[in-house]
Amino acid sequence: MSKSRKSQNKKSAAAKDLVSNRAATLQVPHSNKLALFIIALILITLGIYASSLKNLWTNWDDEGYVLQNKLVTSFDLKSIFSEQVMGNYHPVTVLTEAIEFHFFHNNAAGFHSVSLLLHLLNVLLLFYFILRLTQKNIVAFLCALLFAIHPLHVESVSWVSAQKDLLYVLFYFLSLIFYLQYAEPGRKSAAAYLIVVTCFILSLLSKAQAVTFPIVILLIDWYQGRKLSVKSILEKTPFFILSLVFGIVAIYAQKASESIQDIALYSFPERLMFSAYAIVAYLTRLFLPINLSTYYPYPESIGNSFPVAVYTAPLIVIIIAFLVFRFRKKYPEVVFGMLFFLVNISLVLQLLPVGGAITADRYSYLSFTGFFFIAAIWLNDVWENKNVVIKNARIPLMAGVSGWLIFLAIQCQARTKVWYSSETLWKNVITNYPRVPIAYNDLGSYYQKHEQLDLAKKNFDVALKLQPDFTHALINRCDLFRVQNKIDSAIMDGNRAVKLKPGDPDTHMNRGIAFSIHRPTHQT
Repeated sequence: MSKSRKSQNKKSAAAKDLVSNRAATLQVPHSNKLALFIIALILITLGIYASSLKNLWTNWDDEGYVLQNKLVTSFDLKSIFSEQVMGNYHPVTVLTEAIEFHFFHNNAAGFHSVSLLLHLLNVLLLFYFILRLTQKNIVAFLCALLFAIHPLHVESVSWVSAQKDLLYVLFYFLSLIFYLQYAEPGRKSAAAYLIVVTCFILSLLSKAQAVTFPIVILLIDWYQGRKLSVKSILEKTPFFILSLVFGIVAIYAQKASESIQDIALYSFPERLMFSAYAIVAYLTRLFLPINLSTYYPYPESIGNSFPVAVYTAPLIVIIIAFLVFRFRKKYPEVVFGMLFFLVNISLVLQLLPVGGAITADRYSYLSFTGFFFIAAIWLNDVWENKNVVIKNARIPLMAGVSGWLIFLAIQCQARTKVWYSSETLWKNVITNYPRVPIAYNDLGSYYQKHEQLDLAKKNFDVALKLQPDFTHALINRCDLFRVQNKIDSAIMDGNRAVKLKPGDPDTHMNRGIAFSIHRPTHQT
């Protein structure tokens, strides 16, 4: 037999082995080991988040999104799909909450149960997605485990108003799973394509942040070695068109609710620095999630300068970007994971400022999947002794990682208890950031509702000391003074509120109520 013939036979045998191994890997979903992984994920997730089922409503948007939202309480299907709520067009989320309200009414435990169920489904969907993407059980398990227990995800799970995050990610993961199936050789069909499009639309209708999906499937194509062609671009064009349409709708809804801040507050270079600062903050909290907060204020300037961390952040981001680019061929999983994170976090880096916070834990819910993927790949290599660099330190390293995972689980469970009530929530913010006016105002509102008027006034006073033009705090204190029969003080706060926001009906209403009670004294 000739050498060339032997070589061909060896190649043929190797190809058969590869196909055989791949087929065996794809059969793993039916194995006992996989069942154990799934059971472990379910038990760990439920165990960590069980305490969240006891949590109450909070006064941070829960009233506006659910309790006082007529679209939810009246179940008006036509209005649900034609109106925006508090600067967001997310009819699938509103419809879901309307169904929940029909069964649970204002019972917070029912809503929290649904949130936990949605998070659990997302954990399992991510497990299946990574399994299909990598065909590695350990990688899929570790990635899903990190997703399940990371403390930054508590905000999305334990805050009823964040159900839109859970829903859009659920349909997002489904879209990715069906896209992987569609992209397999011989599996492409109009029906399969339609399923991907449908899941993507449902994700967009749950939250507009799903607009990143077309770019992510391009990343998947690159990671799996598919070449960019005219055909592949054409098949993704409808996804980009849908993203563009929903992106425009989202910006319009934000502007209509006055959620977008005046861009003139910060120059473009400053906004770029803040974006880099936010990226570094997310990276820091990824590894060391301590001192977490519901609200992260912008760094305060001292004179005309910001803290040093703001100026060094762009340099850190540039160094990371250089390293990722430098080793893109050697470590494609790092490139994929980093770009997955950047693509999904880019929309909320405050280049177009929305709200008063620079970062938010809920924004990590999907984007951190990229980092979890990198970590899972790396840990799998360490476990299988494939990483030559740290081969001699394998055992102590795995012990350290195990300790870190336990730390994440403990922090996650503790964080769910912070969301127990408005009082525990805003006290936590004040502990971490004592100069946030909204925290004192909302804590004051909680005390006012529970007739602890002295504590309420104390917090309103602090809020107005920090931000004298804080209209909501003025309205709240005006109402408090009226209840205390301090009508002159109520009118003074009412006048200031009307002057600050003459077009706001609430300012006029509160002042009008105070005027209706006012009885001027007449000298005789």
